[in-house]
Amino acid sequence: MTQGGRAGDLLRRTVAPRLLWVPGLRDRLLDSETPPLRRSALVKGRGLGASLNGRLCPNALLGDDIRYDDVTGGGFVLVTAEPLSAAQRVLLVGRGTGVLMVEPGSPLHSWLHDGKAVAALVRPDFTVLQAGRDLSALCEAAPNFLVASERHSARRGPPDDDQ
Repeated sequence: MTQGGRAGDLLRRTVAPRLLWVPGLRDRLLDSETPPLRRSALVKGRGLGASLNGRLCPNALLGDDIRYDDVTGGGFVLVTAEPLSAAQRVLLVGRGTGVLMVEPGSPLHSWLHDGKAVAALVRPDFTVLQAGRDLSALCEAAPNFLVASERHSARRGPPDDDQ
């Protein structure tokens, strides 16, 4: 779009403004949603149908002018519409994963519902690692490398003063 000299300029002036008239293309051009990331070690498979895996979690208003990114602390977060058991909470805390309970009718609750999920495990960059209806599986999917890193640091102990 930015190269092509006069031919590119002509295309940008004549064709681009008319793309909105193509049925189905208007909504895609005006939609600000980014396409989902593909399956990888940091995005679980999308499966069939609508899935939140690989999509961005909305920076939704939670109340009192506070947004999702204001309360998440920059780590992994389980956004859930269902309450967690005590064991699930202990597991997530042990892995350094935060929990955000969403209220019925809230934007994040609607986002989960539209994605056919009761919870979503969201990465620090706000991308959904995995979402679904099995809360236990989502808790188990929380990465454990944060705890392993802390254990490694504790084993090394404080630096020696002699070195």
